[in-house]
Amino acid sequence: MGIVDRLFVMIFDYLNENCKEELEVVQRQYPFETLKYLRNTLRLRYEEGIQMLKEAGAEIDPYKKLNTVVERKLGQLILEKYGTEFYMLHRCPLAARSFYTMPCYDDAKYSNSFDAFIRGEKIISGAQLSEESAKTCGIDVSTISTYIDSFRYGVPPHVGLVQG
Repeated sequence: MGIVDRLFVMIFDYLNENCKEELEVVQRQYPFETLKYLRNTLRLRYEEGIQMLKEAGAEIDPYKKLNTVVERKLGQLILEKYGTEFYMLHRCPLAARSFYTMPCYDDAKYSNSFDAFIRGEKIISGAQLSEESAKTCGIDVSTISTYIDSFRYGVPPHVGLVQG
């Protein structure tokens, strides 16, 4: 998660500092406000995001995946409370993640995973791979060995990104 959020902050900084003319051209055609983001990216546990939504009157299952409308609402709440439009939710519910996602060591209801958001829109997801989780789901690990090997040999062991 740390590598990913720092990369995005570097991209935002670069665009703001080195692409002012290009941004102005695009902004004339498609008016937008400059992205609000923190130097140290806001990282909220999924449970904290759920709590914010509940305090705002949302009725949601805390162990299910958030739908797009709820994600956008959370984005508004985070902007109001923390002043940022770029943030990450981590420790997402295991039941809402892919079969290969590793459970958290301290609470198996949650996973070693994250979602990154800009303006309440999920842009990427990441998760730690677990062969044991795949086996628990009844998947013959040999049928996905190439996939697992890509993580084992080519991807840092703490993250694997998929498009959100």
